[in-house]
Amino acid sequence: MKIKGITLEKIVADNLGDSSLSTEDFLIATFQNIVSNYKESYVNENTNPIVDDPSEKIDENDLLEGYSVEDFAAFVNKIEDLLNTILNYFKQKGMLSDLEKDILSTLEKYTERPFDRKGAEQKVIENNSRYPEIFTLISASPGIQNKPFTESSDVEVHNNLYLQIEAMWAKNIQEHNMKNPC
Repeated sequence: MKIKGITLEKIVADNLGDSSLSTEDFLIATFQNIVSNYKESYVNENTNPIVDDPSEKIDENDLLEGYSVEDFAAFVNKIEDLLNTILNYFKQKGMLSDLEKDILSTLEKYTERPFDRKGAEQKVIENNSRYPEIFTLISASPGIQNKPFTESSDVEVHNNLYLQIEAMWAKNIQEHNMKNPC
């Protein structure tokens, strides 16, 4: 059975990307969030998450209750396949700017399974040194707490990659718009 209706809407709503991005980038970020949040923790563990009904009138109604583990895995895997298709497009595009190459390599590290903590830390450090303005922007964001990797969880390191991807993509769009004004 395909994931659809309110269940699909709730999964998407729980994983929305940054709404300040363009429609295309917003969609890609949403796909990334779905894969990141469900692939390793649920699909690879052969279990379904609990997707609570958003209605305030119904308590403890799991919207995925009627779906098999295989249905949910197929859904997440299709989203991941689509995301990989988009990434492959970037690879085949040809002449990528250095920034686009860094976005692509950071996306690959972000979606890598199993999560490579050391590789992710190295990528964060590399991006911070190449783009100090992005490091400053992320560091100054509300709710961001700067701390050494030794005090950071895997989730925090993974989220740092995600924030870098968003910031680098915004920088890429800004540079593109400056070169190609409407």
